[in-house]
Amino acid sequence: MNNTENPRPGGPQSPDMVPSTDEDRSPAGHAGVGQAWSVISVLFAGLIFWGGVGWAFDQLFGTRFLTPVGVLLGFAGSIYLIMMKYGRQGDLPGSPKADVPPSRTDDTEDKG
Repeated sequence: MNNTENPRPGGPQSPDMVPSTDEDRSPAGHAGVGQAWSVISVLFAGLIFWGGVGWAFDQLFGTRFLTPVGVLLGFAGSIYLIMMKYGRQGDLPGSPKADVPPSRTDDTEDKG
Protein backbone atom coordinates (compact mmCIF):
# COMPACT_ATOMS: atom_id res chain seq x y z
CA MET A 1 0.00 0.00 0.00
CA ASN A 2 1.22 3.50 -0.81
CA ASN A 3 1.89 5.96 2.04
CA THR A 4 0.05 8.76 0.25
CA GLU A 5 -3.23 6.83 0.25
CA ASN A 6 -5.39 6.87 3.32
CA PRO A 7 -8.02 4.12 3.19
CA ARG A 8 -9.46 4.93 6.64
CA PRO A 9 -12.51 7.19 6.79
CA GLY A 10 -11.93 10.28 8.88
CA GLY A 11 -8.23 10.29 8.12
CA PRO A 12 -6.12 13.41 7.58
CA GLN A 13 -7.43 13.89 4.03
CA SER A 14 -11.08 13.63 5.07
CA PRO A 15 -13.14 16.84 5.05
CA ASP A 16 -14.59 16.06 8.49
CA MET A 17 -11.11 16.45 10.00
CA VAL A 18 -10.71 20.03 8.77
CA PRO A 19 -10.65 22.41 11.74
CA SER A 20 -13.75 24.55 11.95
CA THR A 21 -13.54 28.30 11.65
CA ASP A 22 -15.66 30.98 13.29
CA GLU A 23 -17.81 31.23 10.16
CA ASP A 24 -18.64 27.51 10.39
CA ARG A 25 -19.98 27.70 13.94
CA SER A 26 -23.54 28.69 14.51
CA PRO A 27 -24.02 31.59 16.93
CA ALA A 28 -27.04 29.85 18.45
CA GLY A 29 -24.78 27.41 20.29
CA HIS A 30 -22.97 30.21 22.10
CA ALA A 31 -25.86 32.61 22.70
CA GLY A 32 -26.22 31.87 26.41
CA VAL A 33 -22.52 32.11 27.16
CA GLY A 34 -22.48 35.89 26.77
CA GLN A 35 -25.51 36.26 29.01
CA ALA A 36 -23.95 34.02 31.64
CA TRP A 37 -20.75 36.08 31.70
CA SER A 38 -22.81 39.25 31.88
CA VAL A 39 -24.74 37.96 34.90
CA ILE A 40 -21.55 36.84 36.65
CA SER A 41 -19.91 40.19 35.94
CA VAL A 42 -22.83 42.17 37.34
CA LEU A 43 -22.89 40.00 40.48
CA PHE A 44 -19.18 40.39 41.17
CA ALA A 45 -19.18 44.09 40.33
CA GLY A 46 -22.01 44.76 42.79
CA LEU A 47 -20.38 42.73 45.54
CA ILE A 48 -16.95 44.29 45.07
CA PHE A 49 -18.12 47.89 44.60
CA TRP A 50 -20.64 48.07 47.45
CA GLY A 51 -18.46 45.90 49.68
CA GLY A 52 -15.67 48.40 49.03
CA VAL A 53 -17.96 51.31 49.87
CA GLY A 54 -18.91 49.56 53.12
CA TRP A 55 -15.24 48.88 53.90
CA ALA A 56 -14.36 52.55 53.25
CA PHE A 57 -17.08 53.70 55.62
CA ASP A 58 -15.89 51.13 58.18
CA GLN A 59 -12.41 52.65 57.98
CA LEU A 60 -13.78 56.19 58.15
CA PHE A 61 -16.08 55.64 61.13
CA GLY A 62 -14.09 52.91 62.90
CA THR A 63 -16.90 50.36 62.70
CA ARG A 64 -16.94 46.72 61.59
CA PHE A 65 -20.50 46.12 60.36
CA LEU A 66 -20.70 48.25 57.22
CA THR A 67 -18.62 45.93 55.01
CA PRO A 68 -21.11 43.03 55.27
CA VAL A 69 -23.98 45.50 54.86
CA GLY A 70 -22.34 46.82 51.68
CA VAL A 71 -21.80 43.31 50.36
CA LEU A 72 -25.45 42.39 51.01
CA LEU A 73 -26.68 45.62 49.41
CA GLY A 74 -24.42 44.98 46.41
CA PHE A 75 -25.76 41.46 46.05
CA ALA A 76 -29.38 42.61 46.29
CA GLY A 77 -28.75 45.45 43.84
CA SER A 78 -27.06 43.08 41.40
CA ILE A 79 -29.95 40.64 41.52
CA TYR A 80 -32.35 43.53 40.92
CA LEU A 81 -30.35 44.75 37.91
CA ILE A 82 -30.15 41.23 36.47
CA MET A 83 -33.90 40.75 36.84
CA MET A 84 -34.58 44.08 35.15
CA LYS A 85 -32.19 43.33 32.29
CA TYR A 86 -33.05 39.70 31.59
CA GLY A 87 -36.57 39.45 33.01
CA ARG A 88 -38.34 36.25 33.86
CA GLN A 89 -37.51 32.89 32.33
CA GLY A 90 -40.41 33.13 29.86
CA ASP A 91 -39.29 36.56 28.67
CA LEU A 92 -35.91 35.43 27.37
CA PRO A 93 -35.47 35.44 23.58
CA GLY A 94 -36.32 32.12 22.04
CA SER A 95 -38.32 30.79 24.97
CA PRO A 96 -42.10 30.58 25.13
CA LYS A 97 -43.87 33.23 27.16
CA ALA A 98 -44.71 31.96 30.63
CA ASP A 99 -47.98 33.83 31.12
CA VAL A 100 -49.33 33.91 27.55
CA PRO A 101 -51.71 31.09 26.66
CA PRO A 102 -50.90 29.24 23.44
CA SER A 103 -52.63 30.65 20.38
CA ARG A 104 -55.48 28.79 18.82
CA THR A 105 -54.38 27.06 15.64
CA ASP A 106 -57.68 25.81 14.27
CA ASP A 107 -59.85 28.33 12.50
CA THR A 108 -62.76 25.94 12.17
CA GLU A 109 -64.73 27.43 15.03
CA ASP A 110 -68.45 26.70 15.08
CA LYS A 111 -70.21 30.04 14.65
CA GLY A 112 -73.73 28.70 14.85
